[in-house]
Amino acid sequence: VVAVTGAARGIGRAIAELIIACGGTVKALDVNADGLRESAGEVGAAYQPVVVNLTDDDDIARAVAECGPLDGLVNSAGVAMFEPFFETSRKAYDLQMAVNVRGLMQMTQLVTAGMAERIRAGAAPHANFAVVNISSQSSAIALVDHLVYSTTKAAVDHITHITAAELASLGIRVNAVNPTVVRTELAEKAWGEEGLAKIAKKIPLGRLAEPADVAKAVAFLLSEHASMITGVTLRVDG
Repeated sequence: VVAVTGAARGIGRAIAELIIACGGTVKALDVNADGLRESAGEVGAAYQPVVVNLTDDDDIARAVAECGPLDGLVNSAGVAMFEPFFETSRKAYDLQMAVNVRGLMQMTQLVTAGMAERIRAGAAPHANFAVVNISSQSSAIALVDHLVYSTTKAAVDHITHITAAELASLGIRVNAVNPTVVRTELAEKAWGEEGLAKIAKKIPLGRLAEPADVAKAVAFLLSEHASMITGVTLRVDG
């Protein structure tokens, strides 16, 4: 059983669908209740919606408790608000930090605490416990208008490295996937087709990433095939 945040659409939904295709069950978390219901109707019974507001500590705790025991967590939810430096607003800063960093960290704390409890109780002797965070290539490069967003993704990378080090003795793995621009509905609205075409020309493989490209990387990092991999930030950038 894997919890996936941001699972109502885009990258999160693609991740949820692939986990289910591989035989798993997904606790699909999102603030978008209508999107969760629609996806549940399309994906099937293994896609189990849990509405959550990642800016609300109490709601996160409630949602994690509702999920029950988990074998994996994918922190895919994120907010992107691109503004020039002098126009960067407190609202944009606070919201992106709340969802992309604080919400991710609290989800990870609560879910891995449950994993640790099961490990210490001897209740999961053959478990493959793993966390995968969705970061971005922008965590490591300077992009105009990306000050706050890129800062949050740099924080995600550091959270990944440090939690991987702290949880390794328990056998809980933590990794991140750092995609280039992914063709989603949100990307199309943000960049437009002309903008996306220009971005694609700068990518050596000559195309944008698709949600499925990210999902495949996540599925690998969750799987037994990655049992000796932790603390990695895996680029999916062409």
